[in-house]
Amino acid sequence: MDAYHKLVEQVKKLDGQCKALPETVTDLDKVRDAIKALSLCPGLRNHKELLDVPAWVGSYTVFDESFGESESDSDYDALMREACEKAFGDKYPDKALRAASVAEMEAHAILDLPVQNEAETPLIGPCPACEGDEDEASKSGHLRVCWNAGSNLTIGERFSKCSDGQKSIACVVLGHVQR
Repeated sequence: MDAYHKLVEQVKKLDGQCKALPETVTDLDKVRDAIKALSLCPGLRNHKELLDVPAWVGSYTVFDESFGESESDSDYDALMREACEKAFGDKYPDKALRAASVAEMEAHAILDLPVQNEAETPLIGPCPACEGDEDEASKSGHLRVCWNAGSNLTIGERFSKCSDGQKSIACVVLGHVQR
């Protein structure tokens, strides 16, 4: 009798597992398809591929341009790139220099950049994610975001009314990181 009850329990258990099997197979097929699609991405077959990773140059540079009526986002972003080239071009003569974008700083996607603004002035960056509060007087229709000195580089601690006054920018150089 004990064997019979154990067998009944085992059959119930197997029945439940078998009913879930088609769903499991379907999910496994989806995983297999995803792996196949990912294998087509550059760098996943040959692990010696190089990636361009933006790395912080190690110090901030002063940026004293006002944002407002005369500059569009792209013009203002170009001024930041020029400031980086002027400040660090001699140190990195054969490398592309630019300012770390707001989106990159928030995502902590810059190699060696501190997670907190250690500059003495507000830290600003180019787009994407540069849009601050609405401002009808500016050409872009908005002010810029920045982080005050000592603030963590997160969405929650950014300041959305940056326009005038001295600011800092975090310049980056594109370097190769081997995978």
